[in-house]
Amino acid sequence: MKKTLQLQDGERLVYLPRVTYAQLIDPSGKNTRILELGMIKPRYNTGPRPLLIWLAGGGWEKQDRHMWIPMLTYYAERGFVVASVEYRLSHEATFPAPLEDVKTAIRFLRTHAEVFGIDPKKIAIMGESAGAHLAAMAATTHAHHVFEKGAWADQDDSVQAVVDWYGPNDLALQNPNAHNAGTPEAKFLGAAAADCPERVREANPITYITEQTPPFLILHGDADDTVNLAQSELLYDALQRAGVPVDFYTLAGTGHTGLKFMNPQVYAIILAFLQKHLGI
Repeated sequence: MKKTLQLQDGERLVYLPRVTYAQLIDPSGKNTRILELGMIKPRYNTGPRPLLIWLAGGGWEKQDRHMWIPMLTYYAERGFVVASVEYRLSHEATFPAPLEDVKTAIRFLRTHAEVFGIDPKKIAIMGESAGAHLAAMAATTHAHHVFEKGAWADQDDSVQAVVDWYGPNDLALQNPNAHNAGTPEAKFLGAAAADCPERVREANPITYITEQTPPFLILHGDADDTVNLAQSELLYDALQRAGVPVDFYTLAGTGHTGLKFMNPQVYAIILAFLQKHLGI
């Protein structure tokens, strides 16, 4: 038997590990810090495609934005441009600096949507742990100009959907040592949570929820001993009260992060949520 097989070429993805989205300048005019993102996209722009922004966690103290590339490739293979965004950590700058960085990255990506093959009207943000906190903050504080500092100021920083993996919200309740200035929350806030209630309120995404807040998908393990499940329950209740579309999945027997969040069932839930609320 002799046959000819016609092979279809799969779309080739590329990973751009170091895309500069901002340069931080001190009062003297010196460039003090470059902020970068990594991007997974088709080799050739075949868009415009929806954008998924990813924020890795690490207690606002550390971050490995490259570690999640295998997981993020799943979404790139299904039609998304994916950007894994770096933000300043607590030893560099306290709140709201990391939030300002995330919002600057959103504006950068919207500004350069045509260059990267992005649909600027279909942007979702997803994060885990501290990254989920910043994702929720970025989504709920749209149009709060106090947080809109940095480059690309003429662009909109809104997102159209949010995926929150076990993120904290009320930082005064997050750590039982709320008077301890050495906790990750205190380092992020710049003071012990118990000593700065107004800043705790300002750093809580629930503070800013309105009926205009974009839809949320919340994922949280019921055995999480790092970020208590009650944190996501607070967020879910507040979103429901405001009439915001929200889905909340509790992962049975699951702790903080871990392989169960890489489960195909979880991937499918996230993908379906994004497709529904981005109109894909």
